[in-house]
Amino acid sequence: MMSRCSALQCGSVKPVRLADPTLSESDLAALARAAKFVGSSKHKREPLRFGQQQFTGHRGDATTCDGDAGFLPEHAKYVRNWMARGIRAGLVAGDLRTIWAVADTGWIFTGRATSEEPERVYHGYPLLPGSPGAQLIYDRFKRWVEQHPKARHQNDLKTCADRYGLRP
Repeated sequence: MMSRCSALQCGSVKPVRLADPTLSESDLAALARAAKFVGSSKHKREPLRFGQQQFTGHRGDATTCDGDAGFLPEHAKYVRNWMARGIRAGLVAGDLRTIWAVADTGWIFTGRATSEEPERVYHGYPLLPGSPGAQLIYDRFKRWVEQHPKARHQNDLKTCADRYGLRP
């Protein structure tokens, strides 16, 4: 299905590897339909506000949706749409275990698969401004927006470029 990846180091240890852009629209649409989101308390500064248990493990360098990106519980209803749009835009890793989404706030969120069969369940977290992978994700999203020129996509693209200080 996919063979080649574009790679760019994102942060200190997590590379951004986008799938070959020739992945078919039908494959992307199938993944977008199958993908589900489940929040992770590891990526919440205040997980109780999101109806999650307090995280007790070591966070390491994990970013938090509410602390780093200002994500609020009422934003959760938009996550599914952001994920589906990111997948349709080809913001997926070659192994489909990682996806990216551009939110209407301009934030880029990374989704990691926590299960794969029969549906892919992802948890997500924000990619911080200054992360080298942001430009690669933005560029792929920009190509998709140029092919799907809706005002909301164009606004989200501009907001993303402004938030991350990216080359439009």
